Amino acid sequence: MRAVFQRMLNLYSEFIQRRIPTSELEFFGWRVQQPVDVGPKVLRFQFTKTVRCVNDSMDSIVDRTWTAFNDPKQFATIYSTPVVTRVIQRVSRDMTMLIQNAPVEAGQERNIRYFNILARVRGFNAQRERIVALLKTIVNPSDCQGAREIVYGGESQWDTL
Repeated sequence: MRAVFQRMLNLYSEFIQRRIPTSELEFFGWRVQQPVDVGPKVLRFQFTKTVRCVNDSMDSIVDRTWTAFNDPKQFATIYSTPVVTRVIQRVSRDMTMLIQNAPVEAGQERNIRYFNILARVRGFNAQRERIVALLKTIVNPSDCQGAREIVYGGESQWDTL
């Protein structure tokens, strides 16, 4: 996760210092940046929102976000299309293994499920400013080793590694 955190800091720095050509737009108070030059294997983007913390600290906002990301019932309410989440393992208080489905429109024939690692990482950027990041790394299935088992539960089908 430290390597992912460092890559995230480097990419953030490239976006902030505009060292890579980006397209930028705003919607619902969010600023979205993505590189103009996009490769077929890597998707990079950054969402930024400025929040006034009149009666709250950024730490408590991050903690509540972390709690929502780790609670399947709360996470299901984040998107307009419910996202089904299953906690596979809580590795530590700052790392969780999840299986989630991608939001799909009603009537679509296929659901996409993916295995990911959710981590809360703390550190400092090059200017020695404190950074707390919630990193979501989607794991490539071909990188996973071990037997595969299909578990049926209710209306969902889970591929378990």
